[in-house]
Formats: sequence, structure tokens, C-alpha cells
Amino acid sequence: MEDGGSDITAIALAKALGLKECEIFKDVDGIYSDDPNKNKCATKYKQISYNKMIEMAKNGAKVLHYKCVEIAKEGNIKIIVKSTFNFENVGTIIDKEGEII
Repeated sequence: MEDGGSDITAIALAKALGLKECEIFKDVDGIYSDDPNKNKCATKYKQISYNKMIEMAKNGAKVLHYKCVEIAKEGNIKIIVKSTFNFENVGTIIDKEGEII
């Protein structure tokens, strides 16, 4: 299976079920402006648009596969990226709205 298969499957199921949002748990606590492991000045987005996330994914961001975000955009499904290790953390919301850091 290609990278991002579980994310793509989760969003495809959410779309098929008519859901308005889907939580995706990762080993990071959200989407950052840059790789926080390489750039200590990277800032976490509270919210980011589908288009910005697709652009980031196509340019090498490894958190979500761009196809996952495209499916969510088509179905207007809000993606909430949260940490597998910290359920209480709000994470990052990906939807049609703009960026909020």
C-alpha cells in the first residue's frame, strides 16, 4: 500500500458515511509550518485550509497524504490531526477556512 493509505481510507470512509469530520491520530500533535524536529522555530497551526495542506503535502510534508486532503475537500469533511500520545491536545483542524497559527 502506498504511503498515506490509512489516512486515505479513513477519509474515504468518513465521506461514504456522510460524516462532517474525521479525527486522524499521528505521532505528531498537529501540522507545523516546518519539520519541528529540524527547525525548532516551526510553529503549529491551530487551523489550516485544505488548499494549504494539499500544497504542503505535495511539497514533502509527511503528516498527511495529499489525496486524503483532496477527498476531505470534495466532501467538505473537517480533518482533525491529533497526537496518538496525547489525546487531550487539540491538534490542528484542516478545513475550508484560512490559516490560524
